[in-house]
Amino acid sequence: MGSLNRSKEDTYLDEKNLRWMATHDGLTGLPNRLQFVAQKHELMKSLSGDQKCAVFVLDLDKFKPVNDRYGHRVGDEVLKAVAKRLSDCVDHGVVARIGGDEFGILCAFSKEDTLEEIATRILHQLQQPIHVAHLHIKIGASIGYTVCSAGVNDHNPFSFRDGSAAEAAFRRADMALHAAKTKGRGRHCRFQQEMEEDLLQRVQLEGEIAGAIQSGQIVPFYQPIVDMRRGRVLGFEVLARWMHPARGLICPDVLIPVAESTGSIGAMMHHLLRQALRDAQGWPDDVFVSINLSPLQFEDAWVAGNILAIAREASFPLRRIQVEIAENALATNAEEARYIVDFLQRFRVRVALDDFGAGYAGVRYLRQFKFDSLKIDRSFVTDLVSSPEDIQIVKAIVGFCQALNIEAVPEGIETEATRDLLLGLGCLTGQGYLFGKPQAAPQAQSYFRSEAAPLRA
Repeated sequence: MGSLNRSKEDTYLDEKNLRWMATHDGLTGLPNRLQFVAQKHELMKSLSGDQKCAVFVLDLDKFKPVNDRYGHRVGDEVLKAVAKRLSDCVDHGVVARIGGDEFGILCAFSKEDTLEEIATRILHQLQQPIHVAHLHIKIGASIGYTVCSAGVNDHNPFSFRDGSAAEAAFRRADMALHAAKTKGRGRHCRFQQEMEEDLLQRVQLEGEIAGAIQSGQIVPFYQPIVDMRRGRVLGFEVLARWMHPARGLICPDVLIPVAESTGSIGAMMHHLLRQALRDAQGWPDDVFVSINLSPLQFEDAWVAGNILAIAREASFPLRRIQVEIAENALATNAEEARYIVDFLQRFRVRVALDDFGAGYAGVRYLRQFKFDSLKIDRSFVTDLVSSPEDIQIVKAIVGFCQALNIEAVPEGIETEATRDLLLGLGCLTGQGYLFGKPQAAPQAQSYFRSEAAPLRA
């Protein structure tokens, strides 16, 4: 009888363990996505009075480099530390691990400002270093959240695609998370209805982009990069525009994420470069073409070779091509970026570091990579005339560029006063609306009709 009782007890414990494993994350001990959805249903049923339910989705910033640099064991310790901090931040709610470095938070609330307080508190806590062994690891997070009210029906096309209002709430929080990331890391954002409309538009565009590239709907626009002393065009940055037959002109802030999410970014860049090199055949032979590489393209081992092949097809001198590398690509793909930079420069292709100061890069990258030019982010230029702090920052950037023999190119120059101040700080080359907005090929060609005429706003 004792043996039978022990067998029943063992079976009960085994079943209890299996139930726990099915509903929890083994690493952090937090509920998993399945349990999170179930608890969301239960919370919605228990709401009373003016209470509402909030769903937060949180994605860690700069976590992949931790795994890549220190290994998964350290990465696991970081995830456990994050789980504890999140649990400490939320007194009355549910914290779950719903993906690799993605967490969810569920809570009831009555006062609207409670949500912003929670999001701000979480961001602050996750900005603090995490201590693992002798390491002091700094990460961060971005947060999106949405609000659900009891008894509210939702009939939009995305809400019940899988039959779950909880999944609809996750999608909305994910949309808000995406919006937070587009504004810059370390931010939080609440879902707005227009985000859902934007998603519907994006899904439609994702289905159309491959055909748009093949049919030539996506075209290069050109913004001049100039010698600010003489007002002479030195080169043009190639910027993608989608001439959509129904929606009209679609700009890069919509187009690029669509191209990246569909895996079309490489094909689109090749198409734009081919057309740009054809257009540039009619420019003076010392004017260069500057093309942007997406961070995702560093996963393509052939990206540098393809640039050379396209130039060879067009019989276009490689010395007249510049490739712009986004700053955040260095943090996530440093080894790949180094190989691409070295390979391109071996063939006399110029390489520029784009949007310096806006992302992850530090001065150390300027020592590791031999960039030909550095484009100072517009955030330091827009208010330069009235900001002593920005003046000191730009002055410092120009100083170490001169020491390293790198050309400093400020972006976002809109006034003559800003241009003159930058010249005084030692910047000789610049880009911005003062010299010209992005324009189609015929308008770009017009810059060369009179070489003697200075460039004006």
